[in-house]
Amino acid sequence: MNIFKEHVKYNTEVYSLDHGDGEIINYLNLYDGLDDYFEVKYKKNGDSVLYSTKSYDRIRIESSLSVLSEALLVLAEKINSAQFEFEYNSYSRMHSHFDIGLVVNVIAGFMNKTDLNSDEEEIFSLCLNSLILEVSNVYNVSVVNARGIIGDHLRISA
Repeated sequence: MNIFKEHVKYNTEVYSLDHGDGEIINYLNLYDGLDDYFEVKYKKNGDSVLYSTKSYDRIRIESSLSVLSEALLVLAEKINSAQFEFEYNSYSRMHSHFDIGLVVNVIAGFMNKTDLNSDEEEIFSLCLNSLILEVSNVYNVSVVNARGIIGDHLRISA
């Protein structure tokens, strides 16, 4: 059963590390139903991209307000926590879908590291920007205010 497919609906907000935030604008049911597709129009560049309903490792559905608020609290708890250990490569192999939990764990894990290589810095930046866009959309605030909200949660941990 493809759980991701159940959440694919018109006008659903989605997030991609490559393209930013977008909206599902079309759903294509193929005759065999094995690999249906949906189309996402991205806000940043206006591009439209087709995804298979099996693409839950490439984009994520927008979180609800309660899920996002909980994720921000978890982020604050995990930063500088001696008990929290995060290895991106291990985590990404164990989890087949891209969700808010992965974003929070990447940010917390990389903030806890003293030195990041260039690939880690890029992943960290992409995840942080994705979280900023989602906070902006879900909380209905500007990107600047979203940065402040996330910054407040990051400072709570210090």
